[in-house]
Amino acid sequence: MKKNIFIFQLTLLISTPFLGQTYLPSVLGCGEVLTITGSPYIIDTSITIAPGCSLTVDPGVEIKMAENTHLIVKGKVSFLGTAAQPVYIHAKDTIWGNILLDSALNQKSTFDYVIFENARYSVYSQQEPGAIYGYYSTLEVKNCRFKNNLRCISLYQCPNILIKDCILDSTNTGEKIHGQYCNGAVIDGCTLRMTFGDNDNIDFDASNNISFTNNYLYGGGDDGFDIGQTDSIGCDTVIIEGNYIFNLLNKGVSDGEYCMNVNINHNVIVGCGLGIGAKSGAHVVADHNTLFHNRVGVNSYNHLNQIWGPGHLTVTNCIIADSDTAWNVDSTAFLSISYSLANDTLLPGTGNITGNPMFIYPVSNPNGDFHILPGSAAIDMGDPAFANDPDGSSSDIGRFFFDQSLGIQADRIKESDLIYPNPSYGEFTLRLTPNHRVNRFIIINSLGKTIQEKEFFGDRTEYLLDLSAQASGVYYLRLLSDRNSMVKKIVIY
Repeated sequence: MKKNIFIFQLTLLISTPFLGQTYLPSVLGCGEVLTITGSPYIIDTSITIAPGCSLTVDPGVEIKMAENTHLIVKGKVSFLGTAAQPVYIHAKDTIWGNILLDSALNQKSTFDYVIFENARYSVYSQQEPGAIYGYYSTLEVKNCRFKNNLRCISLYQCPNILIKDCILDSTNTGEKIHGQYCNGAVIDGCTLRMTFGDNDNIDFDASNNISFTNNYLYGGGDDGFDIGQTDSIGCDTVIIEGNYIFNLLNKGVSDGEYCMNVNINHNVIVGCGLGIGAKSGAHVVADHNTLFHNRVGVNSYNHLNQIWGPGHLTVTNCIIADSDTAWNVDSTAFLSISYSLANDTLLPGTGNITGNPMFIYPVSNPNGDFHILPGSAAIDMGDPAFANDPDGSSSDIGRFFFDQSLGIQADRIKESDLIYPNPSYGEFTLRLTPNHRVNRFIIINSLGKTIQEKEFFGDRTEYLLDLSAQASGVYYLRLLSDRNSMVKKIVIY
């Protein structure tokens, strides 16, 4: 009986606010819940979640971490924010350590609608820094935002991880996401802002059955995607599909170190040093991509001082436009290009053509629109052995096809939602479809005040809406055409 009384008193001590905030001890009870009534929570000493135990963080909770503190998870944590009430974990002063998921394969940790800020170093010196560092653990990271961290997510031996609909700001330093031995990894729908220095946006090594889909990579000092090796083990079975990749100093997509069965399909790659590269024994197939204004479009080569041999790259149904050099291949490497289009040179291989792809708005920044217009040289000129486009006509070349049954531009993967992502931290992409042809939009706050207004010109179908200066809350996007109007609710968190 005395023992039960003692535990009850300890729980009260943990959860009782002190001067409007709650100080957490280094040892928490099993199954502890941080509620908004005790927020903000102050952590002055590193906390360990024991094996088999859990910590749940409710919507709207704020956690302030002292400089030399970490959250070490040997059980599981559930950070359960919402769009309207994200969880916010950041430095008490200027910087803090990180969250370490340590040998927790049997319990999945979840981070949903969480803002991570100011994380700087790992628990152990041999580990890479990362706001989240996963080590032999299972986790999901969804709808999160990373700001001013040294790396965002680092993973080692973490199977079947999911990173979805996250925003990784340009304020972060180092690679934004790095994984090693992470079979089954999925990264989908994320936005990665400028990555500075000799650092890749997304770097995965020695991982099988991984997919990177529908992401937006906006600039960097190295590669967009870097698929490679660890301990002389390469990746196998990789899907890189539906991504927008802009302005990488080095490669949009880099594949090397004997990585096998790499499929690069339906991407837009713009303004990079090299659009798609295969080196060091990698075997890569690139199909129905649109590459624009890269210094080199595609390249298969033998990287210096590496033992894996030359690259093997097969390119089909791709647009390679406005490149300084459309293609390059080393004398020992393999490059096959077929049924592809360049606007200024005839590519070597079967079925290749020259002509004007007729993009809607071909500019080397995220405002570019690479849907094709009627009259494009790419229409119906794809490989006849491939499946027809969704309109039943022969395959068009490039990421997008022209729907001849409706007379409209279309995406052969899928047209995204009208406004994406929604909710967001203030940056939205507006995608117009034939059912939503408009010439003007107005954004109104919850008080009915107009905060932004714009007219559309020409045939563009994609626009970036920047509301990052606005406060969190609900807003209304009113779309107007000559005949009608519609209203969409958007949320900034």
